[in-house]
Amino acid sequence: KCKQLQADVARQQENSSTLQRKAADEKQKSETLIQEKTKTIAELDKKCKQLQADVARQQENSSTLQRKAADEKQKSETLIQEKTKTIAELDKKCKQLQADVARQQENSSTLQRKAADEKQKSETLIQEKIKTIAELDKKCKQLQADVARQQENSSTLQRKAADEK
Repeated sequence: KCKQLQADVARQQENSSTLQRKAADEKQKSETLIQEKTKTIAELDKKCKQLQADVARQQENSSTLQRKAADEKQKSETLIQEKTKTIAELDKKCKQLQADVARQQENSSTLQRKAADEKQKSETLIQEKIKTIAELDKKCKQLQADVARQQENSSTLQRKAADEK
């Protein structure tokens, strides 16, 4: 019985040593695995914080771009309104100028007709005056001829009277 017990104790001690070695190996594996997982968690945490910072920057950039886009849209709308107003004013001025030109053309046509009428009247009057002058010149020459004859007759009568005397 004693030898049997000694053999049982020896086996149990051997089993105990084997279990201790296995437990030590498992502990070592667990610690290594924990270190690896801790390192992975630290790296993932760092990446996560970096991504959060990137997202924050992108959101800030997005907000800035949205504000700039809104500003540009407002500027464009204001410019479009100004240009529309300018176009309307220029259109109004253009129509006014067209109306002015039409009136001036009408006035010019009227003046040209009046000038043509006046020219025609003047030419007619000049022709009448030339005719009158020709007639007066003819009468004047006739009168000069009559005066010359009368002077000649008067001279003849004076000579005859002198002769009779």
